[in-house]
Amino acid sequence: MNKKDIETIKQNRNRLIGCIELIEILRYLPNSHIFLEEDLQKFEDATLTEEDRLLNLLESLPNRGPKAFRGFVDVLMQAQQLKAAWILDPQISPDAQRYGYGDQHQFAGLDEDQQDSCTVPAVPGIVVKKSAQLYGGTIFDSDKVYKMESKPRGLALIINNIEFPKQGSRRDGAEKDDPALKALLEGLGFTVAVDEKNKTAEEMWNLIKDFANHPGHANADCSVVSIMTHGDEQGYCGVDFKKLTYLEIYSIFGHRSCPNLRGKPKIFLIQGCRGSGEQIGVPRKIGIDGGSASLTYQEGLEEDYKDMFAFFSTLDGLTSIRDHKAGCWFIKYLVEVFSENAHKDHFHDLCNEVNRRMGTETGTLEDPDTRELKKVKQSANYSTQGHVKTLYFNPGL
Repeated sequence: MNKKDIETIKQNRNRLIGCIELIEILRYLPNSHIFLEEDLQKFEDATLTEEDRLLNLLESLPNRGPKAFRGFVDVLMQAQQLKAAWILDPQISPDAQRYGYGDQHQFAGLDEDQQDSCTVPAVPGIVVKKSAQLYGGTIFDSDKVYKMESKPRGLALIINNIEFPKQGSRRDGAEKDDPALKALLEGLGFTVAVDEKNKTAEEMWNLIKDFANHPGHANADCSVVSIMTHGDEQGYCGVDFKKLTYLEIYSIFGHRSCPNLRGKPKIFLIQGCRGSGEQIGVPRKIGIDGGSASLTYQEGLEEDYKDMFAFFSTLDGLTSIRDHKAGCWFIKYLVEVFSENAHKDHFHDLCNEVNRRMGTETGTLEDPDTRELKKVKQSANYSTQGHVKTLYFNPGL
């Protein structure tokens, strides 16, 4: 091990002892081949305190060869010991695809007393609190509460359309949204299997269909589909301004077309306009995500479409607000509320809190014809399709 890595361990020894959960990393150390079998037995010695065992581990680590430092960081990530991994390597990216499905690092769960000294790398301030107890599964009535125990919790899809070259349009500020949303979803325990930008309607359709057919859904407890784009009365726009309706998206995830998600919660997070109407509010420079839209996603649906949760950025018939610098109001408060409260609150209550906080936001919108500044506000819309149960995320468990 080089001198720099040895010094990093030495300088941060007390911090590492204070935040590493030894029982978690012991699950991954044997396959890392960093330590000998006799070393591992010492780290499991119940006659010693956990602090002493961690101290032995950290003092032994510099003697385990040139690859030991990086190998130990990887063990910490696999064991969801984000704070410790970040202490050793502040350059860690939240994109941990190299671990693959099932072993991918999930940015889940720091206790409240750990919040001050750690953030998710590259997306400052986004740390998902860890649940103190498990909701659902064998503990709760399965007819009333969804099982949310799988690791990962499920797969997620993110599509964020920013550039619309044919119309000379750009969703300024939207580039801030998908890194924040991705960090949140990973913190909740999801693997972000699809993270794409600037797709045509056909490309969006193909991505969503392929995602619905992903074999990983079979071993997961949930799924998330997030689309951020312009919208109008026909639906949500690709960068070619052709549309996908919400009903079309729903249809891909019905029980018959997507059997691997049968009986499991399917969450849809939709950032985009659903109309041209506006709510009254107070000043700030903003944009809107599209034109008019009036989606009839609740009409003509069979019982095939169940266990579906939709959280729209705005009400039917109204515009959706996007700050030119900070990104969309809806994504901002969704990430904020879910990271702070998903460890204890269920999905419906989280959505209500997003709406409450977003209601405190205000801004001004310039009328393109009169050049007058309109004071605007925004309300999100939460809805369900078919029979649903109570949904807890149980991050970190």
